[in-house]
Amino acid sequence: MESAGVLFLVLLPYVPLVLVYGAGIIVSLAMIGGHRKVSALALTGFAGLSLGTLIRAATTLMALPQYRGDMSMRDFAIWVSTTSLIATSLTVGAMVFLIVAIFIDRGKRPID
Repeated sequence: MESAGVLFLVLLPYVPLVLVYGAGIIVSLAMIGGHRKVSALALTGFAGLSLGTLIRAATTLMALPQYRGDMSMRDFAIWVSTTSLIATSLTVGAMVFLIVAIFIDRGKRPID
């Protein structure tokens, strides 16, 4: 039971981010009929941010000994560096998609 409490506390900081990104995905899907290009870009951005956050959460979990197993510190450091690089790349790409979604087609009317 103690492990579940630690697991909850380790994953708790990621819950609000995943909820907000999930809401962004839902809004993007809801608006895709009238704003196809913007919604598709926003959907891609929010999906990338969600995936990056979930990768970071998994990396945080690996810091706990019960999830790391008998992995050496060297292998663990390589694993953390690799997953952090992947998560950061996803976050950067997702933010680019969101920024483009914000500024694309300014002043155009939605498709009726």
